[in-house]
Amino acid sequence: MYYVLKKSFAFFILSLLFTYQAQASDFAQYPNLDISLSQTDSFQLAKTTFLPDKFEDLGFGGFTDIDHDYNPSECGAYPLSSCPKNATCNSCPSNSSKYKFVSCKTGYSYIGGSCLASSCATLGYYSQVPDGKICTKTTEGTLTCYKNCRDVSCSGYTLDCTKNPTNVLSLEKCPDCTYPDAKCGDDVCKIFECEAGYKISADGGVCVQLDDTCPSGYYKECETGTQGDPVMTEAGSRCYQCKPEVQTCPAGQLDLDTYWCDGALRCLLPQVN
Repeated sequence: MYYVLKKSFAFFILSLLFTYQAQASDFAQYPNLDISLSQTDSFQLAKTTFLPDKFEDLGFGGFTDIDHDYNPSECGAYPLSSCPKNATCNSCPSNSSKYKFVSCKTGYSYIGGSCLASSCATLGYYSQVPDGKICTKTTEGTLTCYKNCRDVSCSGYTLDCTKNPTNVLSLEKCPDCTYPDAKCGDDVCKIFECEAGYKISADGGVCVQLDDTCPSGYYKECETGTQGDPVMTEAGSRCYQCKPEVQTCPAGQLDLDTYWCDGALRCLLPQVN
């Protein structure tokens, strides 16, 4: 439409020029008619102002592509309304909003109208989880990649998860290594529970037998009898405080603890038969 309007305007200006030139010729046939120089200059000014110096912009002389007017047939080879991401394109000479695909950037492949990464490395990701790392899985086009990787944190988890040490009932695996997108070795476990009668050692490396020793001053048995409440050993045995042993007098003497003054004259008097 723009091209048609442009030519119509040009033909209108040409018509005005031809009319002015015809009138000037008619005036020349009448020598008695005074035509001032200013009128002739006006005709020349009109020609200079409204007409281009060259006819190619009006479609004359065969130069029709100088301004690249919109040409639907020319842009038929440019079917895209935008250039795909990570691609190189050319635009139609007469319509810069029409594109045709040229190529994908290095590391990308043209798939389904898009330039997709050919490998995880192109995106700065891993194609698989590195050893000793925990990562986030991501899908990029047809690729499965791993990003945001960090070291697994397994301090204190030093036992082989494939083996149960002696007297161990169960092991606990390092939490970071329980995720599917983590890659750990076998030595990432620690003791979780020991068998009955055992406890985890102070360093966490083995199961040791429970202590069955009574505290100082306590005994598992008392010949003189027990007093107070019992205490328990780690192994679950009862320990008691024992009553003091009863003193007995030699043969022929009386036990004054029993008879006089709460023992003030203990064992000094001969026993009376």
